[in-house]
Amino acid sequence: MGQYKWTKKGIPHGGWLVIRSEEHMYETCEMCSKPGVSIIDTVTHPDYPEDLRVGTTCSKHMESNPNGAMRMPVNGYVFVIPFKGKYRIRVEKTLLDKEFSSTEEALKWYIFEIELQNKDPLNF
Repeated sequence: MGQYKWTKKGIPHGGWLVIRSEEHMYETCEMCSKPGVSIIDTVTHPDYPEDLRVGTTCSKHMESNPNGAMRMPVNGYVFVIPFKGKYRIRVEKTLLDKEFSSTEEALKWYIFEIELQNKDPLNF
């Protein structure tokens, strides 16, 4: 536990299923290594050999839809779309100005710069 897994190869970033939620006092998320998480979701994936215990923010990202949309806890649906040879993030109907070289880079930026810091993506 405590290893940062978002950038590790071989760990699926979408398609996970939450199988259990529990309240804890100071547990660390196994996906992002954030300490002091009070609600832990246990998630499972058919292509990963073990279940992970993650915070609810990470579990929402890990439950991404197959079409590339991700359900975010605060901002509804977020899409990463191809745009002029790069990728951009669309939140609801607004296309953000920032460009990325891959969908993975875009989602990581969104997770760590917007979601985990509770920022408004439309005013970033």
